[in-house]
Amino acid sequence: ATGLGADNSNVTIEAAINGNFFNSDRPRTDSTEDVDMYSVDLSAGDVLRLDIDARINRSSDEAPDTVLQIFDADGNQVAQSDDDFAPDELFAPGRQDSYLEFTPDADGTYYVGVSSFGNGEFGSNRDFYDPNVAGSGAGRSDGAYTLNLSLNEEPSSVATEIPASTGEGPTVSL
Repeated sequence: ATGLGADNSNVTIEAAINGNFFNSDRPRTDSTEDVDMYSVDLSAGDVLRLDIDARINRSSDEAPDTVLQIFDADGNQVAQSDDDFAPDELFAPGRQDSYLEFTPDADGTYYVGVSSFGNGEFGSNRDFYDPNVAGSGAGRSDGAYTLNLSLNEEPSSVATEIPASTGEGPTVSL
């Protein structure tokens, strides 16, 4: 469990999609099958916001191209995100982190799955993971990520600071 709740409406988790399939110096593991699952208890009408920060803070060699999925207690996917940006990250570097807002219709325990790209239903015939089947999956990257969870909190935005002109560089006219 994440510990997210009415008395703790913001939780940050540091984690990683593990794998070293292309590194011959260590025993080979398959990052496609590493899916991190987190449980959250939600009430109907709650607003759960999930924000992955991976490539926004790290190079693509150090961070996965993430996919977020939410499953109900039976393992049915109820929401998915790939490359969707948090409200305060529209112009941020990285461009492969995921953001998701979810409002359940019913009370219950829901499961957040964090995996690498390829593990999702994107209109392709890839072998995406099934939360009820161990070792299923078809992701393509690994590395560290930060998962930010918030419950019933409005997203906060930070003003973009634009430095004063130095008079150097190209001129742009609109």
